[in-house]
Amino acid sequence: MIAALSPYHMTTREPATIAALLLAERVVTMMPTPFEGVERPHVERAVSRSPRYLELMESWRWSVPLWNAGVITGDVDGEDAAGEVRSVCDRLRDDDRLAPLRLFMRESLFDDERSYLDAIARDLLRAGPDPAISIPVAAAMDRLAALHGMVVMRSFPTSIAQRAEQGLAKKMFAFAMPMLLQASGERLLEAREGLGDSVTELGSLALSAANGKASSADVADAARDAADAFESVRTDLARPCDDEDDLHVILGTASVTVVSLPVDAVLESSLAAFQAFGPAPVRASTRETTLPALRDPLAGERVISFIVRTIGRRR
Repeated sequence: MIAALSPYHMTTREPATIAALLLAERVVTMMPTPFEGVERPHVERAVSRSPRYLELMESWRWSVPLWNAGVITGDVDGEDAAGEVRSVCDRLRDDDRLAPLRLFMRESLFDDERSYLDAIARDLLRAGPDPAISIPVAAAMDRLAALHGMVVMRSFPTSIAQRAEQGLAKKMFAFAMPMLLQASGERLLEAREGLGDSVTELGSLALSAANGKASSADVADAARDAADAFESVRTDLARPCDDEDDLHVILGTASVTVVSLPVDAVLESSLAAFQAFGPAPVRASTRETTLPALRDPLAGERVISFIVRTIGRRR
């Protein structure tokens, strides 16, 4: 199973992130990078121009071992989320049904490298208060997942938009899994090795069941096997993490609800959330064209999502 993970979840290191790193063979996220590429000179130049970008890279330092091991990556089959961000921005600009959301967008934001890196770093560090960034990024992760058959990892809904999104979801089944609720990147790699294939097989079976190729009973059996494997290494995994200044490892349990969502659920739920506050002025599209609107190639597609919620914890 390959999982798509929001860069916001990467920054906060919340349960959806840890679940992805245990359940998935590979985790794909959106790595904000300079337009010229990820070579060292380009990154160093970007860091020198944007202190916030440096701060973001520092906040992701915990995940470096997982990047180096190939568990986390910024692309799938050579494609990353940046291209889908542009697709989402084009749709927000041109689709009149989404016109209320244009009030929150800044069309040139993703065109200039310096302003883009500074703005996205600031928003990731602040957990997403700027809809001009958070909406296109979240929608892009869903689109990338739909294109490549990935599972999208989601957190338990708390915001108005997230709760509106749940109204679009088709719930399939749920399962529980033991979790490292807090641990270093090195410890997560150690957990993946110590648990063997038990947890990644659970993730793969859950995806197969969501696609009608396995049953929820198969998932329940796999969840029991994963719990047994976790118990066998629990004591060893619970020791403090030397690589993060004796970080205390927190153990617990997570509930994972498997749902199917429309590929444009982020846009639809954001629109519903904004309209819940009453009618808003609409900013017309600034694009002048006589060409017919192009049909979205992903129109009507759905994505499988794992919604992760902590249900217990112990040290």
